[in-house]
Amino acid sequence: MLRLVVVLIVLLGALAVGGYLYWTNSPLYAFQEAALAVKNHDETGLKRRVVIDNVIDHLLEDLVVQPALSTPHLSGFQSQVLAGALAMAKKSMTDGLLDSIHKSVATTPQSAILLTQTCLSPLQYFGLTPALAAPGERRRMLAQVDTGAGKLKQLLNAAGREMANETKKLRTTAFNRMQTYIHNHPSTVPGRLLDCPPEERGRHARIMLEEYGLTVKNFKGLACCSTTSDIIGRESGKVGFNFYSPKIGNQIEIDFEMIKDLESKEWRINSLSNIAQVMEQLEPAYQTDIHELVEYSLSGMSNKNMETDMHGMTERLKQDPTTQNLLNNIKLRF
Repeated sequence: MLRLVVVLIVLLGALAVGGYLYWTNSPLYAFQEAALAVKNHDETGLKRRVVIDNVIDHLLEDLVVQPALSTPHLSGFQSQVLAGALAMAKKSMTDGLLDSIHKSVATTPQSAILLTQTCLSPLQYFGLTPALAAPGERRRMLAQVDTGAGKLKQLLNAAGREMANETKKLRTTAFNRMQTYIHNHPSTVPGRLLDCPPEERGRHARIMLEEYGLTVKNFKGLACCSTTSDIIGRESGKVGFNFYSPKIGNQIEIDFEMIKDLESKEWRINSLSNIAQVMEQLEPAYQTDIHELVEYSLSGMSNKNMETDMHGMTERLKQDPTTQNLLNNIKLRF
C-alpha cells in the first residue's frame, strides 16, 4: 500500500513538473509574464516578453500608414508628399507611444515625474519643427558660395538645398493639416484618440477599448494557439483571444503573432496580426475617415503647384545679391 502511495506521488509530481514545463514553454506563458511585468512595473520583464518596437510599428502600419496609402485617385506627386507626411506622423506617434509605455511601467513615481518634466514640447511632439530655412539662413548658406573653383557646383548645391526645403515644406504642411483635420473632427477614431494632449491619450484609448469590449470582463476565452518552425528551426506562432464587443453585439477575435527568441528560447509577442480586420468590424467608416483626412491634407498639392513653387525658388535665388555676384562672375544666366 505504501509503495502504491509513493508511486502515485511520484506520478503526480512528474505530471506537475511536466505540466509546468509545458506551460512555461508555450506561447501563452508570454502573456502571463507580460501582464505580471506591467503589474509589477518591471519594464525589463515587459521587454523580455514583448517586442515593443515591432508591436507599435505593425500597429501604426495597419491603422495609419496602409489605410492612408490606399486613398484613391492620388497622383504620384501627392503620394510622395503623403509618404513624407506619414513618416513624420508615424515617428511622432511612435515616440509618444513609447514614452507612454515607459512612463506607465516606470519603476518609481519619481522616474515617471522626471520623464514628464523632460518630455517633448507639444510642437516637438507633433514634429512641427521649421522645415524651411529662414531667409537669413538661406542668405548665409548662399554667402558661402565663393567665386573660386567649383562655383557652378556650389550654386547647384544651393539650389538643391532650396528644392529639398520646398519638398520638406510641403510634407510639413500636409502633416500640419492632418492635425487640423483631427482637431476639427473629434468624433472620428483619429479625433477621439489624438485630439488631446499626449499625456491624456492613454485614458482616451482605455475608454475606446472599454467601448469596443476589449477588456478583461469581456474576455471569452482562447480562440487559437498554434506554432510552426522553418527549415532552420526558427519558431513562430499565433495566439488568438475572443472578446464580446457590446458595440457590435458579437464576438471579435484578436490575433497575436509570436516569435521564439533563439537565445533565451522564450516566446515573445511580436505584433497584432489582424488589427485591420478588427477595425473593419468595430468601425466600418474608419478607412473612409482616413481617406478624407488624407484628401484634406493634400488639398491643392499638385505637380502644377510644385512647378509654381520651383519658379518662386528660382526667383529667390536670382534676387539674392550673393547669387547675382556669382552669376556675373561666371557669366551664367537662368
